[in-house]
Amino acid sequence: MRREEAAGNSSLSQSRCEIEKTPLVEGECQRPGEVHYKGMLLVCGPHAALLELEDRAEAVLGSVFRMDEWLQENGSSGADEEYLGRIRHEREEALAALRLIRVQIRSARKEVLQ
Repeated sequence: MRREEAAGNSSLSQSRCEIEKTPLVEGECQRPGEVHYKGMLLVCGPHAALLELEDRAEAVLGSVFRMDEWLQENGSSGADEEYLGRIRHEREEALAALRLIRVQIRSARKEVLQ
């Protein structure tokens, strides 16, 4: 075993987070890369959490848009009121989840800046 590996200084343990710029701060993230994000980037834990939350927010927002489109197309066509009510309820739950995710994103951004 090489001396660098024995000391815990292997090339993997020395890799830095691959996020080049943090929000509001120019320069590279100085934290060690710990997580492979989508198999492409090696990022620190706080950046991984932020990226995952942003992906989740995008997915939920996409669901809300699809529900809105469906409701616009089918809401006035005499569709089953019970089914329309369920779609509206699901949409409201998705919006509540999106609000919570946005709060979590703000918190994660603060963590990244520390």
